[in-house]
Amino acid sequence: GFITATGIAGSSYLMYQQEKKIPNQGVVLHLDLSIPLREKHPTPWQVLTNPRPPLALRSVIRAIEKASTDDKVKGIICTFGSDLSPAPAVSQELASAIMKFREVQHNQSQEVQRFAWASADTFGESMQGTGQYYLASAFDKVYMQPSGRVGLIGLSFPSYFYKKLMEKIGIEPQFFTFYEYKNAANQYTQEKFTPAHREQMEKLCDSLFSQIVSGIAERRKLPVDIVKKAVDQASMDAKEAQDLGLIDGIMYPDQVHELTEGSKILGIKTYIEQMEKAEKKTAGWSALQGKEKNTKPKIALITAQGPIIRGMGNPGSGDPEIPSERMKIALRAATSDESVKAIVVRVDSPGGSAVASDSIRRELERARERGLPVVVSMGSVAASGGYYIATGADKIVAQPGTITGSIGVIAGRFTFSKLMQELGVGFDHVSRGQEASTLHPVHPWNEQQAKKIEEQMTKVYLDFTGHVQKARKLTEKQVDALARGRVWTGQQAKELSLVDELGGLNHAHSIAGRLAGIEPQNLPQLVDFPKKKSPTEQVVAVLQGTDENAATVSENAMPSLLHQLLEGSGVGEIAELWMGLVQAGNLTRKARASTKEQISLEMEFEPPQ
Repeated sequence: GFITATGIAGSSYLMYQQEKKIPNQGVVLHLDLSIPLREKHPTPWQVLTNPRPPLALRSVIRAIEKASTDDKVKGIICTFGSDLSPAPAVSQELASAIMKFREVQHNQSQEVQRFAWASADTFGESMQGTGQYYLASAFDKVYMQPSGRVGLIGLSFPSYFYKKLMEKIGIEPQFFTFYEYKNAANQYTQEKFTPAHREQMEKLCDSLFSQIVSGIAERRKLPVDIVKKAVDQASMDAKEAQDLGLIDGIMYPDQVHELTEGSKILGIKTYIEQMEKAEKKTAGWSALQGKEKNTKPKIALITAQGPIIRGMGNPGSGDPEIPSERMKIALRAATSDESVKAIVVRVDSPGGSAVASDSIRRELERARERGLPVVVSMGSVAASGGYYIATGADKIVAQPGTITGSIGVIAGRFTFSKLMQELGVGFDHVSRGQEASTLHPVHPWNEQQAKKIEEQMTKVYLDFTGHVQKARKLTEKQVDALARGRVWTGQQAKELSLVDELGGLNHAHSIAGRLAGIEPQNLPQLVDFPKKKSPTEQVVAVLQGTDENAATVSENAMPSLLHQLLEGSGVGEIAELWMGLVQAGNLTRKARASTKEQISLEMEFEPPQ
């Protein structure tokens, strides 16, 4: 309806003005935050099937850094175009990159200084625009169209409780939590906040709200009291916001564009693609010249995003996940590479399997035993199992707004005996072994079963807190005061010695280099492990039938991949294609088309002698 149409207007004007390639000069980068940001690059199949695939946060940060000294770039305009708002830690990481971009400009002559503007149709048409405005305040100028509003209304963390509903429909929750602050199951077992649950939420809300208010005040050069007053008065129209100093001008996006004196608009996605293509050309040229790519010092980056699970996971699903076996493979690959001098593990996870978390933690520990420094960089959330993994690192880095901690354990299930009886569903079973029927979700655990599960979970909790005690050099009593399921912001965690330093991935990168004894001016780029596949490698993997991201290949997928590979081919792509085909050797691949008919796709290639 109307809301949707107006919501995309701010971004759509600049989108339609965008160039496909980087002009020689005077280009303005467009950062469109209606496109989601993720920790990992989208898979090839996500790119092919999604007209607006997510952007990798790291790539956006790198693009902003490069643009700060790129003679072709005149400035950056950020638009929002929807009510989508990055998590606090992601906003802080982006804001830090923009502030650094601005700092670089202050050290240059006025003629070549680049601008950084935020242009919004509105900050929260549905009232909540706090997160968007918090990020926008990091820019030189903030513009909003006349009909927009600044929904700087503050924070609210609502919780819903389903205990009585579950009683009515005959579902019985049975959970063990270690301990009172581990409240994930409270929505099923309680009717309202417990004292511990409320205490925890109050502290989280206080910390995040304080960060937002002080951040806006500092960036906009306003007294904290004025920002708090603005929050209490929100939402406010454009004129009110301008009078309070929250925005710099009341303009439509096309009018903001006119301020750039007709500069070409370039989407940051295109800028990233051109940047990465140039890097590949350099690598390809080095390969043709016979230079060894694997001997140059590297710092490995391994990204862990999603719930933590055992095994190899399901990479073809496209859903974020952290399979323990795949993480172990990536970590071992980095450890066995002699050119890798340190490892950075980016963790963005609410937790998951305790066993899988411990397996990954142990692999970090093994890397350190072999002399490699390991630094964990926390994303928007690194709690429970996410923090468990981090205890294997030399250093832990988090943003002030990262949600972390949750050092505790929860185990439980739902049983359906009353609901089944009400619906007329019968159940029977045959089993051998006293505990074989423990997992049947029909009857609650009896006293003996419950006691055994509680004992098992107590051991898991003690293992977890033991690793925290050892890693953070704390006493058992100190850990108990920080654990029991408590959740902290990164800022609180730093004050409590659960985190070493505050900052983003770049800061973790610098720390890893320092621990490896690398001079700051010689700091090598982060290198993904496992290596991100190029278009050539994707084609080869498809032909060999080894592409883990696609069980089948549609009739149109291969031409699309080949088009990506061949478009704008230069020496880098030619060298890359040559090496890929030589490596592939004789290839035979049978692929399924999107129709029910099978299409035989065969290719034979004899490498040159």
